[in-house]
Amino acid sequence: MSDIKVEKDEVILFNESVFHDGFNLDLDLTLTNKRINFSGIRVTKTGFLKLTKVEEPINEDIKLEDIKIYNNDPQLTQKNDSVFIQTINKNFTITFDNFLKARQFITKVIDILTESKMLDRGLEKTNKTINKIDNVLGVNTRNTIKGVIENGLVGSIFKGIKGKKNKK
Repeated sequence: MSDIKVEKDEVILFNESVFHDGFNLDLDLTLTNKRINFSGIRVTKTGFLKLTKVEEPINEDIKLEDIKIYNNDPQLTQKNDSVFIQTINKNFTITFDNFLKARQFITKVIDILTESKMLDRGLEKTNKTINKIDNVLGVNTRNTIKGVIENGLVGSIFKGIKGKKNKK
């Protein structure tokens, strides 16, 4: 992995070697709390009979704030070990060694951009779903589940399902 210069308020969160389709090359990816850095060396052969090697250093920074966000959802799409990233300037795909590394990368980027953890986002989605069920069916789901746990399934059926009480 290559060393990149970080600012005082910047922290390295993730390092990995990836294949970048924009460069058609394996590069070192470094994720910080402010940017994604791709660095590496492209070796090309030039000259008569392609005998001369030319090394071209690659160092590209993409600010995390340049990643597009739609409906409060950063535009990062994972398919197996590949991640498609949509930024303001360009779109590209990076490929990791395995599915888990790609998932770790996406999770860290989304945590930074949404300023929340995966657990918090999961709890928020679960609460919204439960509230929708409660509103549609007119049932207090939490109290119903509590009744099933306390009284068992048979006891809950005989005592009835806890409905929402209309307070006036």
